[in-house]
Parts: sequence; C-alpha cells; structure tokens
Amino acid sequence: MRFKNPINCDGIPVDAFFPEKNTEAAISQTRLAKRVCDNCLAKEECLEYALSHSVMGIWGGTTENERRKLRRKLKVLAVPVLPPTGAIVL
Repeated sequence: MRFKNPINCDGIPVDAFFPEKNTEAAISQTRLAKRVCDNCLAKEECLEYALSHSVMGIWGGTTENERRKLRRKLKVLAVPVLPPTGAIVL
C-alpha cells in the first residue's frame, strides 16, 4: 500500500501492528501501535483504506473492532482484501 503522505510506520516491524488477541501484551502492543499513528501525516488516508477494505491489525490508529463500529456508524461496506495470486493462505 502506498500513501501520498510520509508514513510514521515505515521501518517499524509489521508485526508491531498485528497484536495477539486477548492478552496483556496485546493491550500494550495496541497502545504502542496507535501511538505511532497519532501524528502520522497519512493517518486519515490509512484509515480510509482500512475502512473500505477488510484488513486486520492497526490501521489509521484504529483496531479491527473500532473500524467495525465506524463502518456501522458511517454505513460503509468493506471489500475483502484477497491474497496475491499464488499466495499460500493458511
């Protein structure tokens, strides 16, 4: 995914934005990932992408649950993101 504005998450390990579910470590990891997004110039663009696609993890400073609530509120449908052709899906 390419954004028009510079992104704060460039160079940060991708797994930092995909916390494990329902663990103490996930709460801390989610806070840290959201903090990276706080002052990002691409935050709005990133959130728009995440709202219109079914992506997992922290995007635009929001969790999957937060985006689900926003979609309902805004009446936005998400399009599933398909893996690239030939990708192995586990």
